[in-house]
This record gives sequence, C-alpha cells and structure tokens, in this order.
Amino acid sequence: MKRVCWEEAVVLVLGMVLGATIVLAMGSVWAGNTPVKQQVPEVVRAHRFEVVDDAGRVRAALGVRHDGIGLFLFDKEEKQRILMTVTEDGGQWLLLSDEEGHPRAALHGGGSIDETYLRLSDKEGKATATMDVLLGSPSVNLRDKEGRTRATLGLSHDAHPSLELCDEKGKSRAGLMVSNDGRPGLVLYDVKGEEIAAGLIATREGDALLIIRDRKGKNRASLGMGQHGANLMLEDADGKIRALLGALHPDVFPEAVLLGKQAESSLVLFDREGEVLWKAPPY
Repeated sequence: MKRVCWEEAVVLVLGMVLGATIVLAMGSVWAGNTPVKQQVPEVVRAHRFEVVDDAGRVRAALGVRHDGIGLFLFDKEEKQRILMTVTEDGGQWLLLSDEEGHPRAALHGGGSIDETYLRLSDKEGKATATMDVLLGSPSVNLRDKEGRTRATLGLSHDAHPSLELCDEKGKSRAGLMVSNDGRPGLVLYDVKGEEIAAGLIATREGDALLIIRDRKGKNRASLGMGQHGANLMLEDADGKIRALLGALHPDVFPEAVLLGKQAESSLVLFDREGEVLWKAPPY
C-alpha cells in the first residue's frame, strides 16, 4: 500500500514539471508574438547631426558653429553646395555654391543692420548683380568683371526713382530720375562724374527744357519748348545772354520786354554788355 502511494506521488510530480514546462514554452511563444511598445524620446540633444550615403560620405549636416547654427548640404564629392544659417546677431543666410565651391547666389536678411539683399556672382565668385533693401530703400546694382558698379536702379525713402549709369572707372556718367512732384529728368555728367554737362527736364504740364553746360558747370545753351513755342538761348562764360532764337515771350525771357514787339520767330544777338547788336525781324 505504501509502495503504490509513492509511485503515484512520482507520477504526480512528473506531471506537474511537464505542465510547468509546457506553460513556460507557450508563454515564450506568446511573448515573441506580442509587440513591445518602445519608448520614443521626446527630446534629442546634440551639437551636430550628419547624414551619410552608402559610401559613408557626409551629404547633409545640421549643427552649431562658432557664429550660429546652420544646415549644410553636400554633393557626392563632399563639397558644400547649399548653406542655410542663422548667425548670433539674428541674421539669416542662404548660400548656393557651384561644383567648384564658388558662391553663386546669396540671400541675406535681418541681423544688426536693417538690410536685406540678394547677390548673384559669376563662376569666379565675384558679385555681378545685387538687389538690396537698406533702411527701407530698395536698389538693384549691376557690376562688371572688375567688381565696379556700372548701373544702379533705386528708390529713395520718399519714393523717388532713379537710374544711374557709370563708366569703366565707376564714375557716374548719366542719370534718369523722377522728382517728387512728378517731373522727369535726364542728366549727363563730365568725365569726373562730378559736374552736370547736360540736362533734359520735362514739366508736369508737358513743357521740356534742354540745358548744356561748359566744363566749369555754367549754362551755355538752352533749348526749350513751352506753351509759347520753341526757343534757343546761348550764353557766354559769364552767364550773359548772347543770342536768342524762337518765340521770345516775356513769360519765358523777361529781356524780351526791352526788345519791343517781336514776331513768333525772332533772332536777337547781344554784345557783352547786353546791348542788342542785331535782330530779325528788325521791328
């Protein structure tokens, strides 16, 4: 009787061990099929991140530099082609470079100076065209291969448009503008770019005036068109009138009052003292 109980006890123990083994095995299977929820960090902190291709070459980088933070994109030769950065003073930069590493286009804004500009460069990295807004005034500049400004189109603070053309030395030689009251004007400068050699002005009413000056900046000839007709005036080096041709109306030439009755087309010659030397018609 005691032997039978011992055998039953052995069978019972073996059954319990086998059952526990099966339960553990099934638990392992269930655990393998049940997805484990991964913890995703809310914040990843680093000084620099890099993206590499299959060959291990860096193709993109985001990091902090000594002068700010930037995003860099590289070609397969690991040369920088695009740069986006924010400097320490708050300025924003976008820089595009060619395969030789020369900057070809740059866009800048913000920073310590109230200026926004776009710069386009040639294959040598020299700026050939710029567009900027400085202190609220926009302008477009075109430069030659030597970096000298040859043409400037701008708008002043009071919405005064102007176009300036320069020679190979960077001297102003011609200017086109519109005044605040709507009068357009064209000026031509001397070789030094300092004195006005000639000027063409149009009034808001449609009248026009062409003025030619000498090397000392004094008016020597004036050709005008107004409501009283066309006229030509010649002056000497002292600024005295020496000849008048055209419709000599007192509203245009106060001196015409001294000439008496004049025809619609007249020619008057004066001496150095301003006295009439000859006139036609003679009356």
